[in-house]
Amino acid sequence: MDLAQSIFPDDKEILDIIDQQQAQIRESRIEANRWLAGMPKSIRPLWTGTYTSNPSIGPDLMSPLRAAVVTEFPDESKRILALLTWYGSGAGPWSGFPSYESIAENLLLDYPTTEIVATIQANPLSDQQLEGAARLFADWDFSRRRPGNLKMLPAPLKKRLLEYSHKSTDTDKIARAKNAFE
Repeated sequence: MDLAQSIFPDDKEILDIIDQQQAQIRESRIEANRWLAGMPKSIRPLWTGTYTSNPSIGPDLMSPLRAAVVTEFPDESKRILALLTWYGSGAGPWSGFPSYESIAENLLLDYPTTEIVATIQANPLSDQQLEGAARLFADWDFSRRRPGNLKMLPAPLKKRLLEYSHKSTDTDKIARAKNAFE
């Protein structure tokens, strides 16, 4: 792009493309910072390119993350809340997201649905935690991995997650929430 701009410094199309690319870079940085801010502090020192560039994270790479979170949050309920916060820190859609975001989901799925539901019901939730809970339960992968578990969600919780999801302008999120919670 720099070469094209130097050859055609006043070309509006080239300048528009450059502006769009710079805006996308800024937005990507904001999204990455949001993801990192939601990440449990114990995981941050372990977070390397291995996790962001590897689409299939195996048990050998997940074990240190699990151990770190357990050490930081010995109380299971606090651990689940921290993981919901992290999972709810993704900035984009609930489908077609960066593969590394599935790490938070996989850590959440270490816990039985009944424990996740009990934690959600027993605690006031932040918007990030509501986002994480709605995203987890509305995800196609959740239904595939835990068939029938959506029935474990009490009607008031489903209603709360559906209402939260309707705050989004993302039609895919809303459709997924309707499918899961109506």
